[in-house]
Amino acid sequence: MKKLSILFLSCVFYNFCYSQITFDLRLAGGKNEYKLHDSITVEIIADETAFSVLKGKQYKLMYGKEGENDGKVLEGYIFNKRTIVNILPTDLAQVLRIKASIEIDSEVIIKEIGAVIDSDNLRRTTIYPIDFASFWKRQLEGIQEVALDSKIIQAVDLSSETVDVYYVNYVVDKDGSRFYGVLTIPKQSDKNTKMPVVVIYPGAGVRPYSANMKFAEANIITLQLGVHGIPINSDPGLYSALAKGALNGYPYFNLQSKDTYYFNRVIKGCVRALDFLETLDEVDSEKIVVSGSSQGGALSLIVTGLDERIKAVAVYCPALCQTNGSMFDEPSGWPQPLKNITDEWVYASREQVIPYYDVVNFVKAIKVPVFMTWGLIDDVTPATTIYAAYNTIVSERRKYVLADVAHANHPSQIMAVYDFITDYFKVI
Repeated sequence: MKKLSILFLSCVFYNFCYSQITFDLRLAGGKNEYKLHDSITVEIIADETAFSVLKGKQYKLMYGKEGENDGKVLEGYIFNKRTIVNILPTDLAQVLRIKASIEIDSEVIIKEIGAVIDSDNLRRTTIYPIDFASFWKRQLEGIQEVALDSKIIQAVDLSSETVDVYYVNYVVDKDGSRFYGVLTIPKQSDKNTKMPVVVIYPGAGVRPYSANMKFAEANIITLQLGVHGIPINSDPGLYSALAKGALNGYPYFNLQSKDTYYFNRVIKGCVRALDFLETLDEVDSEKIVVSGSSQGGALSLIVTGLDERIKAVAVYCPALCQTNGSMFDEPSGWPQPLKNITDEWVYASREQVIPYYDVVNFVKAIKVPVFMTWGLIDDVTPATTIYAAYNTIVSERRKYVLADVAHANHPSQIMAVYDFITDYFKVI
């Protein structure tokens, strides 16, 4: 019995140790952008412990253009803690997805990174409708005469000695639909002090929202918004029920009509946030910045392209970029409205509507500083689609691109966005 116990524990320890074995996949020199015909050197790196297990194991390195399932495969063996693999140069501008795999006793360890080649000349497929500007001018004119009827209720449980927090809501359009959010205002000794503000638009999904205290520490007001016309501080079960029920698939609601598409009301509500802020004595209306991630990143760029009251914008992995890419065998941005559509009428109607909601078409009009950050292994908002938007911007712009980040906000990205916003307010 004792021998069996020892054997059992040994097997458990062996399997545990193997489950901890991994490796790093890196681009040599820390760069992730290349010119045409550049060689790309990839490094497979194992620490001492991992190398003791991986030594002599075969690796497979597959690489190919983002969005394509097939690619080239290179094979070799791990003989050093740092294994170098060279990828042949290419004459095609593209985002390259690189995936390395090593099998250990039927378990496959996979790592992925991305690289971009000739980023300034990546193909752009978004179509600009001749009536794009007049369409949106008409849409926004339609809400200008609608009373905000804003409501502000202090959240006593969230407020503190240094910050006042309020739940707010206001009317979006003539139908009476509302936007709900949470407003955070740092307390000032001088009641006449006006402060800069960051509007934070939400990522996709249905969820509650709370106060953003990080910017309050820098004496910056924040307005965190929800976009679905429901309070943002209800019971969590409500959001789960709506996400699985009435709001399930909302990015495709009424996509056959540019006047009634779901994001039509959403964009109007995001613009109305600026009207609401102008009613607050504490807000310096000359210092408004917008920010958000994914869907929120898209809305930030869209509103900045529509309204000159915004003075700067900082976003993560924006969605709704180059949403027609699949028509041209290129990646499509979330929500990929043309993917897997077999009904010809549905496909044709969506094809006509999506250009009016594509971020690439809105950013043409941006005149203020833009900061964008994204990853090169993102399957939700593919890097190719984000470059399409970034390369269209003609105002001052900066980017921070990470080779090994998927659809997530890495801590270094969060800090980069925070620094951009706080530094911007110090300058103006």
